[in-house]
Amino acid sequence: MANRNRGPFQNPTGVPVYLELTSVPQEGSITVIFLANSIGVNIHWPRRTPVPCPGHVHCKTDVHRSRTVWKGYAAVEIWRPKPHADWCPTVLEITERLDELLKGRDYRGEVWSLFRQSGRQGHAEVTGHLLQTRASDSCRDPFRVEGVVQRIYRTPHIDFGAESPLPPRVFLAPSQMDPPPTTGTEHQSNDRPPTEAEKQEFRRKIAEMNGQRRSPQPSHSGNGQGGK
Repeated sequence: MANRNRGPFQNPTGVPVYLELTSVPQEGSITVIFLANSIGVNIHWPRRTPVPCPGHVHCKTDVHRSRTVWKGYAAVEIWRPKPHADWCPTVLEITERLDELLKGRDYRGEVWSLFRQSGRQGHAEVTGHLLQTRASDSCRDPFRVEGVVQRIYRTPHIDFGAESPLPPRVFLAPSQMDPPPTTGTEHQSNDRPPTEAEKQEFRRKIAEMNGQRRSPQPSHSGNGQGGK
């Protein structure tokens, strides 16, 4: 079970930092505390440059019908090891696969280790493990992420109400019931290697079968002598 740490949030005393966008790295892992649930944006790819959707009413038809990828953005704090040894505020990019693990509940206060692993079609998909859950009042107040996303895409016209197309992943624990009754006819596996005598007998049978295949068939000659 996840641990729950309680205690009032202490105001940060470190040097302020500019809010930036953080993606899960291709190698290694990051540890984050979620301060609020993510908000979603549909990203269109009409050409090589991504275009955030301003909403279907304002989106150009050809752009709206192009290849689309959902992205989520969440207010988090990321753990920075020494020499910082602190939790730094940042905006986390949420992929569809990670959203499968998170959606359907309020995950403020959850501490996750996030990383990438080979998934469907060999792509490196974002996944992670829940490490602990901290009480809401022990976490920093959530901050708005819209401004960071708008700066990344250089436009204020973004619809932040898009829902991920994937449903939440279902998790069920195995049942701890009695094992099934035995019938006495279960197959007993025999994993011992064959003995030398068994190997020789096997080779003899194979040689015998090959010899039968190669045996010449009796010829039927048609040169019999006939009487006059």
